[in-house]
Amino acid sequence: MKLKLVIFFIICFSIPMVSEEWEIEVTDNNVLVSISGNIMHGDKYRIILVPENQESCDIANQYISNYAVVDQADQKYRELPSQFVLTEMMKGSEKVNFLMEIVSTHDFLLGKSTFFNVSSNSIFDLVNFHKDNEKIELKLLDFYDLDKKRKMRVNITEYFDIPKNSWDLNGFEIALKDAKLECLKLVDSTKS
Repeated sequence: MKLKLVIFFIICFSIPMVSEEWEIEVTDNNVLVSISGNIMHGDKYRIILVPENQESCDIANQYISNYAVVDQADQKYRELPSQFVLTEMMKGSEKVNFLMEIVSTHDFLLGKSTFFNVSSNSIFDLVNFHKDNEKIELKLLDFYDLDKKRKMRVNITEYFDIPKNSWDLNGFEIALKDAKLECLKLVDSTKS
């Protein structure tokens, strides 16, 4: 297992680290805005706009992925302590805690990839939230028991060996505006 980790990190860190840009991908069903992570490059921050109507094109559905290589991953990921993870995000110099929901996990390369639902916000609120940030910064803190409304006594790094990532905000607002225009075009094309 250790040899696999060494090989994986050599591959990851041999990739040139250039500043990423927000990308826009348009399909018939949605508009995806994404950027690769600064700490774990393959872990993207994704924002999905769904062209159901004009109002839905203003809702930014946010997701992240987290790649982890941990011991006994198959067993651990079959029996996750909770589907909710208490997460810390920076808002300027302030730390804000909130819950993210685990949407899915699957095998990927030598480990597991987890897909998290971050939140859904209006584009205006999302841009406003990050106006004093240079990057989106997230840190997984603890699994969370939603019924008992408390953190669980489980070491998060037993499941997510790199529990934090960040994504550059350069071009963020422009990408969201362009994505909204693409979403509105899709709405208009269904009316024709």
